[in-house]
Amino acid sequence: MIKLPYGKPIYQRLYTRFTSFPELMAFLEQEAFTGYLELESWEGSGKVILKEGIITHVVIKTIEGVFEDNIALEKIYKQVEHPECSIDVYELPEVFTDLVKEFCHAELMYYRLDSRFTDLEKMLEKLKSQKHYGLIEVEFEKPRQTGIIYLQNGKVIKTQMVTETLKKTYARDYPLKRLVKLSAERIGIINVYRVKAKIAKEPIQPPFMTKGKEAETLNRTDTAHFEVQKRMISKVGEIFSKLEVILKKVRGEFDFNYHLRKLRLELADTYPFLDPFAGEIEYRDG
Repeated sequence: MIKLPYGKPIYQRLYTRFTSFPELMAFLEQEAFTGYLELESWEGSGKVILKEGIITHVVIKTIEGVFEDNIALEKIYKQVEHPECSIDVYELPEVFTDLVKEFCHAELMYYRLDSRFTDLEKMLEKLKSQKHYGLIEVEFEKPRQTGIIYLQNGKVIKTQMVTETLKKTYARDYPLKRLVKLSAERIGIINVYRVKAKIAKEPIQPPFMTKGKEAETLNRTDTAHFEVQKRMISKVGEIFSKLEVILKKVRGEFDFNYHLRKLRLELADTYPFLDPFAGEIEYRDG
């Protein structure tokens, strides 16, 4: 996975410690949002791409590999359980969202070319003749900046300059001629990527993001993340039931529900879903 075109930043560095990811997704669906979310945690990095509030593509890279769509979505919902997972939300023009999901699958073609010995203008001419589909990154240090040139069938469709600081990352559209000149003047590293395969244009619509007529037989309870959560709760229920039997055998008269409720209250500040007053989960009679 690589850097995608930066659109208008809507939210940056939202941490899941303070942000409910399901509620954020529901809000973006309601607002018919078009753009993508970037998620980063120690478990990996993921991207969720939306068009008019509907998920069109999901991809996540972890130490286990790269996963897509429903499997990726399950892993992302697991990822956001970590309190230090950060979320960035970028708005994009609708016409650009199909390109975004294809750039998710770009592969490295040329790596770490020294800009002092690489003529970027001639490289663009060569890629134009090859009808190249992909992008070029030009990385600079001091300040840390990355110029990105997006190409489709050899034609430049967008050029951006991304600047990274300790507090935030921001991007702006950048003149191509100026980036070519900068590449010759400053010491930089050039990476070239190509899209290895086109992604199907038919949008992927996980059930909980489906709207209109398609939603007549589907609702939020059909989501991948909900099914995983339901299975986990069921397993926890089985463990509690066995634990209750064991404790009653060892201690005789033992009010398991009372002690479990007391423990949930103690943990509620850290894990809000355990709050017995929230009514999200309930254990009763084994």
